Amino acid sequence: SSFAQTYDPFTERVKVEVRGSMLVVGNNIIGENNLPFNDLTRDNQDVDMRYIDIDSDATTYSSSSAEIQLPPHEDGSATDCYRVVYAGLYWAASLQSGDRSDINQVKFQLPGSSTYTDITGEIVYDAIASPIVAEASEPGNTPYACYADVTSLVTSLTDIEGNYTVANVTSSEGFNHSTGLSAGWTLILIYEDPELWTKSFTIFDGFSHIFDGHQETINVTGFQTPPAGNIDLQFAYGALDGDRTKRATKLEINGKEVTTELRSSNKFFGSVIENLGYDGNPNPPSLVYPRNPQSENTLGYDTGLLEIINSEPEFIRNGDTAADFRLQVARGQADPIFAFMSAFGVDIIAPDIDLTKIVLDE
Repeated sequence: SSFAQTYDPFTERVKVEVRGSMLVVGNNIIGENNLPFNDLTRDNQDVDMRYIDIDSDATTYSSSSAEIQLPPHEDGSATDCYRVVYAGLYWAASLQSGDRSDINQVKFQLPGSSTYTDITGEIVYDAIASPIVAEASEPGNTPYACYADVTSLVTSLTDIEGNYTVANVTSSEGFNHSTGLSAGWTLILIYEDPELWTKSFTIFDGFSHIFDGHQETINVTGFQTPPAGNIDLQFAYGALDGDRTKRATKLEINGKEVTTELRSSNKFFGSVIENLGYDGNPNPPSLVYPRNPQSENTLGYDTGLLEIINSEPEFIRNGDTAADFRLQVARGQADPIFAFMSAFGVDIIAPDIDLTKIVLDE
């Protein structure tokens, strides 16, 4: 099989070892209008895309929100003793023309606040220097993706639950030939919880154009799974332009396909936001937290988190020190996926002392 056209190789952004878990929320920020879009028969290229702007702030031209909820423990008890150790904000959009000077700047509003914090991030990738080839006779696509470390903002909260709003993500509006337009944002958190098993979390970012039988494989190292017993896996993701009607896409971990209630076989990316999906047989119900707008079809923006309980030996084995995950688009599927963020979490041998180990790639 052939490989994706990787414009910026996926590299390690952060690695954290901690007793804990990941959280992912996000939302699209362009759509038909400010209302929830629940038409599952149309894709982003079929819609006259406009900025979503749900706040009443005259200084913003685009805004959408998503709520963090802390999932209960497996025994049903509340997650009330925790500490955020890392928070990263990603945003990405299709920007086919116009000023790009401020694509790395957005506004970020925390729960309980009525004001925005200005965020200046870094550009993960901007395709303007080398437009991505589209269908014949169509102009190239020029999406971008950005990142900012917002740990200090999120750790200032006494309670992280509530609504997070991101504003002024810059995107094109209207139509964009067969590819369409898409834009959105993702907030990914890693938190410590003494009730949970120790995991190694690795967040990667880059920019890959996956299409027509192509794939992107990312290797994960620097961990060791327990020598015996169950192993839980987590995987988080962010991508542009997954179409709801086509959805010929797949995620594999160590060569085995991963599915959830909202991401069935060969339909992984598809304009879906799933805050916590589970692989199983059958797949347990997914958690979907409140958003504004709460669209069932997010018109080309995919993000979320999934968990595989007792993943051994199908997905990973006891004593393993490496893994890989692969994003694929089926042969004959011309409409692309633009992947920009992935994260992998796996149970590891717990140290004798409770500690948090964080490695930031500056």
